[in-house]
Amino acid sequence: MERRDRLILVVEDEPGIRRFLAQLLRCEGYRVLSAGDVESALRAVFKDRPDLIVLDRFLPDAEGTEVCRRVRLDAALAPTPIQMLSACAPQDPEEQARLAADDYLSKPFEAEEVLSRVAGLLRDAGVRGPL
Repeated sequence: MERRDRLILVVEDEPGIRRFLAQLLRCEGYRVLSAGDVESALRAVFKDRPDLIVLDRFLPDAEGTEVCRRVRLDAALAPTPIQMLSACAPQDPEEQARLAADDYLSKPFEAEEVLSRVAGLLRDAGVRGPL
């Protein structure tokens, strides 16, 4: 499956960061949806079934962990890779495990790091074929 066939959902409440991530991923050939809160994110997740979710940990209506929890509870969506973003890094491996994300990236981040981690998560998921 090629990048243009991969759908990534970007969930970020800061419009500038959300636009930056969406544009960055589109320039790499991915299809991108975006949301600014948990409610919109969950609608997109269950309607569009993204191949990967880039998710801010702290959103205005709830923590991003609520999106993780709901995705992991749905058998069809549970394998969806989740890249968590936050200015507050988890303090220990137990806290990171509670977040239920596949990877965790602290803000600020470099564009190349985001792209590398997204590509790695999609490759590791393996369910939808190699890049």
